[in-house]
Amino acid sequence: AAAVVDSMRKADVTPDDFTFNTLIRGWCDKKRMDKATEILKTMSQSGVYPNHITYGTLITYWSRDARRADKAAEVLEMLIADPHASPNVWNFNNVLQAYSRDRNRSKLSQWYRKLVLFNLTPDEHTVKALRCAGLTSLCVEAQDAVDRGRRAGGGQRRRQSHRRDRGRSRGRGCGRSFRGRSSSCSTRPMSQGRGQAICYTFQNTGQCRFGDRCRYSHTC
Repeated sequence: AAAVVDSMRKADVTPDDFTFNTLIRGWCDKKRMDKATEILKTMSQSGVYPNHITYGTLITYWSRDARRADKAAEVLEMLIADPHASPNVWNFNNVLQAYSRDRNRSKLSQWYRKLVLFNLTPDEHTVKALRCAGLTSLCVEAQDAVDRGRRAGGGQRRRQSHRRDRGRSRGRGCGRSFRGRSSSCSTRPMSQGRGQAICYTFQNTGQCRFGDRCRYSHTC
C-alpha cells in the first residue's frame, strides 16, 4: 500500500479518499484486515480524511466476514470520534448484528442506546438484531420508532407528490398531470437498483447516489 502511494507521488499524482478506499476494500476482499487497518493509518498520515465509506467498509468486513464484533465496534468508535465523518444507522446495524450473532446482550443494548443518542432512526435491520438476541423490550421500542418514521416519511412524500402534481395541473389548466395521471397523492418506492450483483456502496453505507439508476442491486 505504501509502495502504491509512493509511486503515485513520484508520478506527481495525489492520492485521494477514493484511492485509499479502493485499497482498503481490496485488502478486505483478501481477508487481510491487518493491511486494511494499516491503509487507514497511512491515509491519516497522508492528510486525507477518512469518510463514512472508509469506516463503513471496515465495519462491514469486521462484522460480516471476520465475525469480530469487538473489532467492528472499535472501528465504529473511531468513526464516532472523527470530527470529519458521521456514523449512520447502517454502521450501527452492522455492529448490532455482530453482537446479536454472539448473543452478547449487554453490548447489544449498549450500542443500541448509542444509536438512539445520535438521533438516528432504527430500521428493520435494527429490529431484527434485537429480536434475534431476545431483547424484547428494546425490540418493541425500535419497532415503534420504525413505525413513527414510516408515518412521518409517508406524510412528507404525499405532500411532496401533491405539490408536484398540483404544479403540473396548473401547467395544463386541468385536474390531470402532463402524463394524464390523476393528481392524487402517491408514494415513491425505495431505491432498489437494477442489477443482479450487490452495490457495495449501498451495502456498506446504506445509501447510493445513483438511486434507481444504479446498475447494481440495493436489495439486502
